[in-house]
Amino acid sequence: MACTNNLALGYFYIFTSISWCSFFMWWILNTWKINWQFTKPLQKVIVLVLCFKTLNDIFSSPKYFTCTESSTWDYWELAWSSTYTLYNTFIFTCLILISKGFGITRDTLERSEVSIIAMTMGAVYLGFSAFMINPDRLVVLLDLILSILLYLTQKYCLGNINALQHRLTSLRNSNITQMIQPTSDKISMLKFFLKICYFYYIQQIFTVTFLIIIANFFDPPFIYWDIIVMSCEICEIISLFLIMYLFRSKDRGIYFNISVVGSSAQAQPLPPYLQAKIPEGSEMVESNNEVFIVLCPQEFDSRRPYEMLMVAKISKPVVERYGAEI
Repeated sequence: MACTNNLALGYFYIFTSISWCSFFMWWILNTWKINWQFTKPLQKVIVLVLCFKTLNDIFSSPKYFTCTESSTWDYWELAWSSTYTLYNTFIFTCLILISKGFGITRDTLERSEVSIIAMTMGAVYLGFSAFMINPDRLVVLLDLILSILLYLTQKYCLGNINALQHRLTSLRNSNITQMIQPTSDKISMLKFFLKICYFYYIQQIFTVTFLIIIANFFDPPFIYWDIIVMSCEICEIISLFLIMYLFRSKDRGIYFNISVVGSSAQAQPLPPYLQAKIPEGSEMVESNNEVFIVLCPQEFDSRRPYEMLMVAKISKPVVERYGAEI
């Protein structure tokens, strides 16, 4: 009896499983050992994504090495399909979480958002489970689910980007310089993340649909099939590596970790934050709890002398002769 297997894909998935396993081990080491003090719940969720992706590629290799006529192949197919479904459930849930600002603008979710995430996980799990049972007939359903997920990712991500841009404008107008760079970094991260998501979702939709069309309407040589599968897998590896490396545990500064829950809170006007030095030789009270009046030297109008008055308070011991916050 002839043995039908695919050695090329078997060796290819040995390489990908080693790559994912190495990245998975580095992620655990970085999350819980190297940068444990900067770890957020998002990095712990990504651990599940890496775990099931690594297992999926590990099971893919013996699946392609084993003859499809063998009873052992069914067990490898079951292990592969199970980890494939769980991996996709967690990766698309993770993308929705990031698009909602989880791990960037806040580390908690509201109750309504938890319900949305739970429904997303359920829909993705059921969609991929059904697709594994009958891929030919349910490919349209899976494409529809992926299209909806792309729309939600774009909607939530753009909403957070717009809210952060309003906040950045407010910070600049209020001269809160410490928060300007971290907020700008968050905007850049979300914009880059959204670009990768466009590529990733379109690649996933194309892969699922194109492979089903080829399997049903053409009979290509194995070499062409192998090239398509390998190319799609490499594109997926690059996309996920970029996303996960972007959101790894890292010291981004104390101001980056300030959480802002909700777009309405991000758009609130902020009070101005100015700094001034106490003139050398000035005699001032040593109590830093007293409030005093400061007259701004710029744009002084003698007809309205009290227009530029501001209330100030000493923020550091007066003996240092500097550090007044206005």
